[in-house]
Amino acid sequence: MSEELRFGLSPGASAPGAVAGSVAPGGPPQRLVTRVVLEFLITLTAAAAKAHDGDFKAMIVFIAIQHANVEHLESDPGRAASYFGGYPSDDLRRPITAHALSQSVSLPPETCRRYVQRLVAQGYCRRVGQRGLIVPSEVMTHEPFATSIDATYDGFITLLKGLHGIGFDVLAAAGGRRTTAAALARPSPASLKYALSSVMTGYVMRVILDGVGIHGKDYVRGLIFITVMAMNVERITHDPAAAWRFADAQTTPPDSLRAPVSVSAVCERTGLPYETTRQHLIRMVDIGRAARVGGGFIIPGAITQDPINLQSGLKIYTWLLRAVGQLERLGFDFDAAVEVN
Repeated sequence: MSEELRFGLSPGASAPGAVAGSVAPGGPPQRLVTRVVLEFLITLTAAAAKAHDGDFKAMIVFIAIQHANVEHLESDPGRAASYFGGYPSDDLRRPITAHALSQSVSLPPETCRRYVQRLVAQGYCRRVGQRGLIVPSEVMTHEPFATSIDATYDGFITLLKGLHGIGFDVLAAAGGRRTTAAALARPSPASLKYALSSVMTGYVMRVILDGVGIHGKDYVRGLIFITVMAMNVERITHDPAAAWRFADAQTTPPDSLRAPVSVSAVCERTGLPYETTRQHLIRMVDIGRAARVGGGFIIPGAITQDPINLQSGLKIYTWLLRAVGQLERLGFDFDAAVEVN
């Protein structure tokens, strides 16, 4: 694969503002992609948590069950039709056992059991004999989950447009194909919104579970951390020259370019209570994970350069390309999606 395609540029294109006239000299443009992805992740996570009264552990248990039920369908183009018109029927869903669920979300079995009991009582999931748990298809047709499917689709289109606007070709980076014959055979992007929702739910879950370990498995603190980090560099995220200048793992923006954000701004973006957010930010400052600057907070560049943070950023990048590959094989038309008004 050529360097242009490997780094997500169209053949013959150059990265606007790339350091020393080259394309992502320190490796793949994981920072460039991660900045856009985090905006998508924050929006989707905050919206999904609302369905569970802001309880992020309840949210992750729910989406873990939901995704485990249909994950086997995501990489099978022959099953793509099962997503047309709605989520796959219950007879296509594979139950997940309580033990497997606890392992998948890295929660103690008793904690996981309590959340499952609550979800069952709410009618959000049900037990299937001794085989395990499923989220019934009917649940996903009701609010607030029906809206979350549309929000996931809209958010992903915004993600694609954001990457396209700064010159990153996510389909090329994922090794996708562009031929006239293939394009003519593809359904409209909207007709695959249920498959897209399933694939991207799995992606979001992997990213959350990978990143939350840095924060003592505190989902709220993890969300606040990435929200501050993303808001600090918003001026860079969608500016092609600046985005490519700070594109790879070794070119983190200096703290002088990080705009401090207030507690209120973080609350507005995440939907979290003010006092909860303030206490987490103070704690993050105390342990050296954030810094006060003026009247707000930043995640310093030195923190983003921690090996564990760099590894997490690389996973966000590579897992996105994997998800894009899955959607491409299912027939999702990325070029048409970018052109959606």
